[in-house]
Amino acid sequence: MKGSLSEYSEKVIDLRIAFQVVELHPWTAREIAEELLVQIGHLGVALLVSEGKDAPLEANRGIDSIQDEVADVAFHLLALGIYSGVNAGDLNSLSVTSFPESKAHGYFQLAALAGQILECVMSVLGVKLPLERPGYDSEEIFLRDRVRRAIALLCWISTDLGVELNAALDNMFEDAGRFLQKHTQERDKLLLSPQSELAERLRSRLSKAQ
Repeated sequence: MKGSLSEYSEKVIDLRIAFQVVELHPWTAREIAEELLVQIGHLGVALLVSEGKDAPLEANRGIDSIQDEVADVAFHLLALGIYSGVNAGDLNSLSVTSFPESKAHGYFQLAALAGQILECVMSVLGVKLPLERPGYDSEEIFLRDRVRRAIALLCWISTDLGVELNAALDNMFEDAGRFLQKHTQERDKLLLSPQSELAERLRSRLSKAQ
């Protein structure tokens, strides 16, 4: 991986703010952690397709680019890193403590970490009762550790898959810009239709944001 992931922190913040235009309600860390699991699922589909194996494909959804899905996972992990307090210095010095034995092993580890991250976020937000975390003084410290581990692991996975993570992220930000432009226009059309339930929800969302 060329350069540093820390250079993307501001871009991640800007894009998260921009996505508020098309989200139907304000996203918290919980929604970001949930979307992380969605994107890890998409990465799994892309890996299966790349190996010519049967995959749970969806009609009209091109979930077959490993580079795209790795970048989407990275974006949500970086957003959670900002939320949990992983600083730029951490991102510059991340390393995998024990290397996976295979791509499948690395993928399963990443999925397990994502599950721990979501559970911990839910505890921090008061949705679930907090758990005892031996070796960690708080849920917040445990969350920070799991996000750091997941980012480091994703860097290893991307290298193993031959994905240049910085280039993948750059492409993702460009694609996100086009997506936002298209769907912002669609949102404006919906707002003109008083019969649309979605329009009412969007109007409510926008009025609260002002």
